[in-house]
Parts: sequence; structure tokens; C-alpha cells
Amino acid sequence: MKNCIFKTLTFLISIGSFSSIYAMVDIMGSGGYSNYPNFGSSNFKGWNAGAKVLVTDSPSTFDWVFGGGFRYENVKADNSDSGVSISSTITTFQLGGDIGFKIMPIKEISLYALGSLYIGVYNNYSNTITFNGFSGSVNPSINSNWNIGIGGTGLFNVTPDFGIGAGIYVARGAMSYSDTTSNGYTSKGSSGGYNIYNYNLVACYSF
Repeated sequence: MKNCIFKTLTFLISIGSFSSIYAMVDIMGSGGYSNYPNFGSSNFKGWNAGAKVLVTDSPSTFDWVFGGGFRYENVKADNSDSGVSISSTITTFQLGGDIGFKIMPIKEISLYALGSLYIGVYNNYSNTITFNGFSGSVNPSINSNWNIGIGGTGLFNVTPDFGIGAGIYVARGAMSYSDTTSNGYTSKGSSGGYNIYNYNLVACYSF
């Protein structure tokens, strides 16, 4: 995890250094509710948090923006069938890029529409299985995890430099993981797509 934090800081610093040649920089932080409604046969729910740096070459009513950042997500699901209970948790830390546009219809309002691609640099998929009072853990090894999606954010500009608001991110994720055996139980490996929905509160500082 320390390596992930170092990569993130290096990534954001490089974006910030590159953005020094541009007219405006937006640093946006967000956090809120996460839902994977169709991960296999489970409905995962939890939370997410992230930050991104967006740059543009000319502050105006309509601007193209691009940049990058990180997102962290922790979601859980509980399932039971025929006396077997499974409690699952997915945790992922991702780096990625964003491109889109920013609209300011009036000076008090900023609207963003972004396309994004994020790749997991740290992923964990853990399962606790309980049967007849006995329990054990099975943690499949994740080979890859990434997502591509679109997001929208609306901000009320409290000052010319600071705004607060809300945003949504809708994405299609793809994950693959290997067979894992623990305590005589084998979790079969799999790969496939799943949907991601994030509903967040957002704060933004511009300079």
C-alpha cells in the first residue's frame, strides 16, 4: 500500500508540474456511496473516495479539460444458500486519467462532464465462508481490475476559487482473478465485466 501512495503522489505531482503551463488548475476531491449491482450474482455496496487534478488552457464559459487522479473503493456483499454464508469484500486503489469539458453558465455555477479510465494498482478480494458454525477465508488473487466510464459534476462556487457540490460516476469495470484453495475449499477463478455507480459529494479548489 505504501508503494501505491508513493505512485499516487508522484503521479499527481507530475500532473501539477505539467499544468503550470496552463491558465487554470482545478483540484477536485470527492467521496460517497458505491454500488456494484451485478458483480457475479452479488450486489456489492460501500463507499469511495478520490481526488483529481484537471487543467485547461483558458478560463472561459466553455473549456476542454484533462488530467488525472486516484480513486479508492471499498464494497461488501453478504450471501447465503443451503446453510452456507459468504461475506465478501472488494477493495481497490486505482490511478487513471480524465478528459472532458467544463461549462460555467454563470460565475456561481461550474459543470463538468468527463470520460475516465482507471486501472487498479492495489486490489483485494476477500471472502469469509461460514458453514455449520465453522468459518474460513478465501482470498482470490486478482490479476487485473480496471474501469472506463463517464462522470458528471455540478458545483456551486462559494468563492471564485472554491466550490462545493455533487457528482455521479457510471462505469463498466473488468476484473479477472485466479483459482484459490483454502481449508479444502476452492474458489474458482473468473473474469468478466460489472457495473459501477458512484454518488458523491465534491469539493474543488481552483487556481
